[in-house]
Order: sequence, then C-alpha cells, then structure tokens
Amino acid sequence: MRVATVLAGTAVAMLAAGGCSGDKPASPAGGRPASGAAASAVPSQASGDTLALGKVVAGGRPKAGVRVFAVAWPKSAVLDKVKEGDDVPTKVVAQGVTDAGGLFRLTLKPSAIDPLYVEDGGEVQIDLAVDSADGPSWEYTAIQGEKGWSTADGDPGEDHPLEAELEVDPGSGELTVKRLDTAAAAQG
Repeated sequence: MRVATVLAGTAVAMLAAGGCSGDKPASPAGGRPASGAAASAVPSQASGDTLALGKVVAGGRPKAGVRVFAVAWPKSAVLDKVKEGDDVPTKVVAQGVTDAGGLFRLTLKPSAIDPLYVEDGGEVQIDLAVDSADGPSWEYTAIQGEKGWSTADGDPGEDHPLEAELEVDPGSGELTVKRLDTAAAAQG
C-alpha cells in the first residue's frame, strides 16, 4: 500500500533524520512481508539475516502477543521524484509477534529486498512499528554489511542489527525506543 506525502522534501528530511517517534508508516498490500522476509517471534542470537530484535514492554513489564513490523521506505532517488500529493510506496519487509517474555526478532535476507528500497551504499530506511504497520513507529537506517545487517549509527566496523526495548505510551500513543545495540546506549 502507499502513504500520501505532503512534500517530497519533507519525506526525504524525515528519512535522513532517523529516530522520528510517532511517524506512521504505510500499510502493505495484504499486510504480507516481502518475499524472503520471515516472521519471527523469539530473538535468539542475531544471525546475518536479523534486521531487528528486542523486547516490547508496557509499564516496564514484557508484553506478549504484540505484532512488530519493519517497513521499508524507497531510496532517495525515488523520493526525489515524488511530487506533492503523490503516494510514496512503502513495504513491510519483516514482521513478527512477541513471545511470552515480550521478545521479538525480525529477519530479512539482504538479497530479498527490492532494489527500490536500497541506497547505493546498501542503506535501507526502516520504520519499526508496533501493533500494526500503521501503528506507532520509530525510524532508523539499516545497512547491509559483510556479515549481516547493522545500523547507520552503530559502532564502526560492527555488523550488528538494531537491538532495542520498545514501549508505547498509553496516553500519547508514541513509541519510546531504548537502544541496546550501541556503546552509547549501553552507557545510558
């Protein structure tokens, strides 16, 4: 499915900023992940196909049965051509459901993602959404590394996927993300 954009420049600026809380990604047609994208519930060790992993909490307690989605945005060359009022094609590339401990793991074979969503350097703009593909979300940049996925702001030289604790504020509906995958995050 597609999301209407207000201004192409605004969409590009939002993508470049990363970490935007409360942005709403588009729903995919039929809510199905991309070919090669696996629905996963329990994060064990991160493999080369792990795009994101972590825990969903409510009031600090693990929340079971929550759907988690990774929604990809098109690369800059596509967004640069979008005119005001045009639709922006987004796509669910991975999805999963949290287990009894609130844990999730989203996997995606780097070779399975459509080139429409991959920048020349291998970067993919991802909205991590909870409850539905239109639910509260947080944006980050995933990069296809030599050994697997990593984040654009991750530790240099490390292929490590996004790892985070997610919590939706019941009052505002905004998604709060506590990063667990960077040295800065580990320091608080």
